[in-house]
Amino acid sequence: MAPGRWRLVVDRHRPRIAATGAVLPAIPLDGQVEIDFTAGFGANWDAVPDDLAQAVFLLAAHYYEGRTGAGEELPVSVAALTARWCALRVTAGGYRA
Repeated sequence: MAPGRWRLVVDRHRPRIAATGAVLPAIPLDGQVEIDFTAGFGANWDAVPDDLAQAVFLLAAHYYEGRTGAGEELPVSVAALTARWCALRVTAGGYRA
């Protein structure tokens, strides 16, 4: 699709693609769409927000000290630091404007 037919609606938690005209092109029956994107906050560690960087260090220390891994709940400190980054989905994944 030509770049002039869509725009990125920037949102830290739920970015989306919107039409620049009336609607995005329809996907034909049995058709498919492929979207390539790069995720993340930036090209290096300095771009990661401070609270998430701290959560990574705390989680690494937790797993290192306990020599444990999968199946455990997040430590309370990590959950507290990451809580604002967890989007609450009440639309079963569908987008509602």
